[in-house]
Amino acid sequence: KISQFLTFLGSLMYFALAVIIDQYKEKKIFENLSIKYIHNIYYGGIAIAMLLFTAGSGLHCSNIVPFSVEQVIPSSSNQFQLLAIYAANGYYLLRNVGSLMAFSFISYLQHGDPSYQWIPGFTIPLIAATIAFMIINMTSGIFVHHFPRANMTKKFLSIIKQSFTLSRVKSLQRNEELEILDYARSIYGGSHSTEEVRSVKMMLKLLPTFSLLLLFFTLFSQIHTTFLVQGSYITSIPALQNMSSEMYDDVAVIVTIPIVVGIYSLYVSKNTRDINLYTPLQLGFGVIALAMVYSGMVELCRLHTLSRDADNQRFLYILRLPQYILVGISEVLAAVTGLEVAIVEAPRPFRGLAFGLYFMASALGIIISRGIFLVVRVITRREGKQGYTSWICDNWNDGKLYYYFFVLAALMIINMICLIVHSRKR
Repeated sequence: KISQFLTFLGSLMYFALAVIIDQYKEKKIFENLSIKYIHNIYYGGIAIAMLLFTAGSGLHCSNIVPFSVEQVIPSSSNQFQLLAIYAANGYYLLRNVGSLMAFSFISYLQHGDPSYQWIPGFTIPLIAATIAFMIINMTSGIFVHHFPRANMTKKFLSIIKQSFTLSRVKSLQRNEELEILDYARSIYGGSHSTEEVRSVKMMLKLLPTFSLLLLFFTLFSQIHTTFLVQGSYITSIPALQNMSSEMYDDVAVIVTIPIVVGIYSLYVSKNTRDINLYTPLQLGFGVIALAMVYSGMVELCRLHTLSRDADNQRFLYILRLPQYILVGISEVLAAVTGLEVAIVEAPRPFRGLAFGLYFMASALGIIISRGIFLVVRVITRREGKQGYTSWICDNWNDGKLYYYFFVLAALMIINMICLIVHSRKR
């Protein structure tokens, strides 16, 4: 409820800011205020709206899938795995349906009459957020929901801190059969139950998996950064010029999810063993590495086809599509599987924390992407006869961006090998 309310407030603030700016341009309000003052109001409002969206999105993403899993009691461990798969894939499917609408239908509407371009982009999200907020409030009574007994993040950190503190105090009589975390158990002088300590151990085993997902999200973020800039050097097909290329990633996800879920369902119907979720995770890492290699090849092709000939441009536009398709497939195999791992392997009281760590890895991956981009630009900077050159120049026609994509692919292959080793040690 809180997440939907915050999202509603953010959408309402965006809409209000759009109305204010539109009316100001028409000289209907605030005629005596300077443009600088209006800019301060606008950008201050944008910052507040973004904070509301960030808080709402964080609460929503961390709780929506665990909340879904709570609604059904599975009969066996592999049935629970299948339930987790349905919940994670259902969430991702609906999220990408909404994203597809934004990048295609809404994007197309916003390229209409210049006087009213802001209306679809601000009005439709406000209506959607309002409907979602009303639905969750009217139907909350039919769902199974549990109130938290404690702040699980605080408890998680408390157990770790206490175990290290007590293990140092009792170092002289340390029992070699005990792990450090066991010293936080009440039977060994700590203040936590055996079940709570066991849950923390399970959470710590998830951290390497989330750490390896960091680089995946770094590569995935290329569809929002380098892929878009690369596309700006290629003329779009006229019928699709008002739509974002990111919609092809959404289409790939929407098509791939039913196929993957069907394979899982077939496996569970014929086997009693649990599904090894690390296998699709490894495949996802491999597919996104392939996407980076393909992106580098597309960039090479673009540099060798700089002519503005219409046929060449259409060919290059079509040639880019597999980049997004491969990333979309890898998203289902890796990002969605990461959610499934968080559900299945995280203890029930700590699922919200596990999802928070998962989405934190997603956000950090985007930050790391920017860091790698800047480091590569600086390291590859060379002084030539015509000035400074780099793999990544201000004008990408003068650079060698394909090397950047190949470096990302190599890093992901190393990351995939680490995941294979980690999964075998579990």
